[in-house]
Amino acid sequence: MSKRRTDQEWQTLILEYENSTLTLKEFCKQHRLACSTFSAKRSLIKRAEGNAESGFVRAQVVESTTEYHFAKPVPANMTLSFNEVELSIPQGTPPEYLANLMRALQS
Repeated sequence: MSKRRTDQEWQTLILEYENSTLTLKEFCKQHRLACSTFSAKRSLIKRAEGNAESGFVRAQVVESTTEYHFAKPVPANMTLSFNEVELSIPQGTPPEYLANLMRALQS
């Protein structure tokens, strides 16, 4: 069963390897590590260190949606004034109705 190592332990092993004169294969054999595991962990840690030095951090894109609700505009009324009489008619009233209304008011 392989030993679980913390990131700090991996960093120590990587530093030890980089300061040694051993080949990767010799170093891994001496520390009972799989070369592929050591190389993968070394790449991950180096990449993380590079991100920290450059000021970049790993970002996760999260899709979000926003819903907008608009109130329906209240249609304005038309106001007809004649002498002292005021008549308020909703906008969109058919012109035929207005013509009939005006004819009726003239009578």
